[in-house]
Amino acid sequence: MANDSKIKNMDSEIQIFQNALEFSTVRAREVMVPRAEIISVDRYSVSSDIKNKFIEQGLSKILIHRENIDHIVGYISLQDMFNQPKNIKSFIHSVEFIPESMLINDVLNLLTRKHSNIAVVIDEYGGTSGIITIEDIIEELFGEIEDEHDLSNFLDKKINSNTFLLSARLEVDYLNDKYKLNIPESDQYETLGGFIVHNTQDIPGNGDVIKISSFEFIVRDVSETKIETLELKVLN
Repeated sequence: MANDSKIKNMDSEIQIFQNALEFSTVRAREVMVPRAEIISVDRYSVSSDIKNKFIEQGLSKILIHRENIDHIVGYISLQDMFNQPKNIKSFIHSVEFIPESMLINDVLNLLTRKHSNIAVVIDEYGGTSGIITIEDIIEELFGEIEDEHDLSNFLDKKINSNTFLLSARLEVDYLNDKYKLNIPESDQYETLGGFIVHNTQDIPGNGDVIKISSFEFIVRDVSETKIETLELKVLN
């Protein structure tokens, strides 16, 4: 087992090194989320519509545009919605604008220097070609090294016969198979967090107690972008 671990670590280090060699030659257009996949809302949208968009799309940030997607004015984060804004204008964060040909190491330097998270990639005509985030760039360097769906990374603890401490990112079908919980499954969500948001149509906060059918959830931890951990009780 020790040798297997050493081999795995060596393979990871080699992969990072190979990615780093290519990193300086990769351009924004190769990493960006393309225009067709961008989710954005008009700057005059009401908070309830934006909240529904977060719930539907499962995103941590949504772009805000003026008139259409070729006029991005910034973005609003899921964390902002916890503040129940009546007018989203005061919550709009700025974005940077970059050409498609810009090298991603230069994009990373720009975003870091500007303390920004998102850059809008502009095509030769000045229209929106795509977007790129710091996360996209980091994944280009470190992505595929560690499987983000590796269950060993998620909290999965049985406290007693009807109480569990769980990561909200665990998939419902996995929990049903392991603990025979019979949580309803649907094409509308995959994870435990998705199940809660789908049913409540709201974004919970720390300490919230949520009852759905024969289940009671206590939100134990919420990060800037998502539900992290939950206590699940199966009600008798």
